[in-house]
Amino acid sequence: PEKDPEDDAFFKLVSCRMPVFLHPSRLGNVKLGVQEQLNAMLLTYAPTLKGVVTGYTGVKILSAKGKIFHGFRHIEIPVSADFLVYAPRVGSIVNATINKVSVDFLGGLTQGVFNISISGEGLKGWKYSSGGFSRENKSKNGGLNRIELGTAIDVIVKDVNTEDNNLFIMGQLASNLPKSKKSIAKAAETTTKREAKKEVGSAKKKTKKKDRDKSPVVKREKNQVKKSKRKGIDEGESSAKKKKKKKRKTK
Repeated sequence: PEKDPEDDAFFKLVSCRMPVFLHPSRLGNVKLGVQEQLNAMLLTYAPTLKGVVTGYTGVKILSAKGKIFHGFRHIEIPVSADFLVYAPRVGSIVNATINKVSVDFLGGLTQGVFNISISGEGLKGWKYSSGGFSRENKSKNGGLNRIELGTAIDVIVKDVNTEDNNLFIMGQLASNLPKSKKSIAKAAETTTKREAKKEVGSAKKKTKKKDRDKSPVVKREKNQVKKSKRKGIDEGESSAKKKKKKKRKTK
């Protein structure tokens, strides 16, 4: 399938300074040792870069001297480099090619490398049949009506999992929304903003309640209520004692 230029928007160049830890056996060729360590980062998620490393350039060893830490056999060497990072965002749209199909699941690859999973609500409006998924209500505007192995589809990113430094995307079929990419992106963005507003609104309510509880007026009112309750209890106890005394005198 033809490459979608919009997918390139998720690549960014990040300049970063970081420590690289070399085994003593690599001290005879520090440059090679640094290269091996950076190569090990390729196609893994790097928390410091907030994305998956797909390439690097401009490597510089910042000091000829390394640091040794007690109980740690590797030597820390400071380096800097420019990293090409892949970082899809929740609510954005990526293109994927389907490589797995089951009765309640679609799996695919984006950029030919990164895994995408579509299941549950992400398949709403589609039904499994004969090794693929068919749209329950056929599209009348030339949209996609059938998904099977090898089909290229647009997927809305619903969640990004980076457990064990491996990127895994959970998505929803973008074809459930209007076909226009701009309208799809707008709808996805609106949904994400709506969810964010709900969270912010909930947080604001909690903050307001806390602030209200902390205000001098509310504290004063609470203290007055407590005093009134205490007073009522004391009066009740006093009344009960008087009644007991009267009973004793009567006897």
